[in-house]
Amino acid sequence: MRRKSGVEKKMQITYQNEWEYTNIHVDLPIPYEEDYQIKMIHYNKIKGMLPVQGIGRDGQSRYTFRLENGMSMDKIYEEAEISGKEIEDFMEQLSVITEQIKIFFLNNNHIILDPKLIFKKAEQYYFCYLPIIKKENEPTMCEAFHELTEYFVKHLDYKDTEGVFLVSKIHRETLKENYDLKKVIETCKKDVKKQKQAESGCLDLVNEFSLQTAEAKTIIRLTRNLLVFPPSVLTE
Repeated sequence: MRRKSGVEKKMQITYQNEWEYTNIHVDLPIPYEEDYQIKMIHYNKIKGMLPVQGIGRDGQSRYTFRLENGMSMDKIYEEAEISGKEIEDFMEQLSVITEQIKIFFLNNNHIILDPKLIFKKAEQYYFCYLPIIKKENEPTMCEAFHELTEYFVKHLDYKDTEGVFLVSKIHRETLKENYDLKKVIETCKKDVKKQKQAESGCLDLVNEFSLQTAEAKTIIRLTRNLLVFPPSVLTE
């Protein structure tokens, strides 16, 4: 199981619903410190990342993320089951944003991979970036992602064979120490593609066999008809 930092254990999340948007407040029991990270997010529009503001009060920190429509992953799959295609889309978008934020010298480990703080609007996922100054020995994004795969295991649609294959693969791969998230995602996508091709090949064989069987039945029926002798032959 993933190590949770003292900050994460005491992180409090509250929602403030307004007419056109929702403010998500994340309160932390640590003094507020501001560095270049929050300015990078503010001045650069990063697709898939929610805007954030931070304030300090009474020796604590509050970070507020603004969401226009959308719903948290936690709420979406509270009753529904998640499909392999949805997990594929999520992994693809997560992979893209982890590469994007490197351009702005932001740290992947600060992306919060908690289903309560991952949001979806239409087909786009939105992530929260916590611009705190992390200390040594803090949990990594790889540990957080592995814990998220356990969430997928619990909420997966087990009638979706592709999804079962995908989740079992990523869950197994992310058990390794210091894995490369981008490589894991790329490997899983390739394996899913191979699985689809294999299943498609099997289906083609079944269809071909069915067609050949139907053709054989037709030939047998026609042959039988040809072997029926006319009455003139039978009376000779």
